[in-house]
Amino acid sequence: MVFIGFFTVRFNNKKHDAFLTFLKKTGYKLTTKPLKVIKSRKNGAHLRKANFDVEIAVEAMKRIGKFDVFMLFSGDSDFDYLIKELKRNGKKTIVASLKHHISKELIESADYYLNLKKIKNEIQRRE
Repeated sequence: MVFIGFFTVRFNNKKHDAFLTFLKKTGYKLTTKPLKVIKSRKNGAHLRKANFDVEIAVEAMKRIGKFDVFMLFSGDSDFDYLIKELKRNGKKTIVASLKHHISKELIESADYYLNLKKIKNEIQRRE
């Protein structure tokens, strides 16, 4: 079974909506939510937040009996627990991110770490 999920903020503009429509037509399962804006108590600045950690973990665990390899495009150390749990359940894990945007915990926990910069020429959009 192949499951490709895309988790993103819903920006509600034509360009982003067209992109999401394209993803859906090409087989991605979309999970979206509105951008949350929180006012900081510290300095009054507005913080933008859209976290999908729980959604990604739940989707992985719902499908745990249906896949052998889990590939995560993130460098967030919050996923370390999920990666370890998947490995405890016999799953191979791949984490893809940029070198300076990934926690050392994820690199150490995953079976394989893919530095996206190393494959940039293969995946970049051609003009």
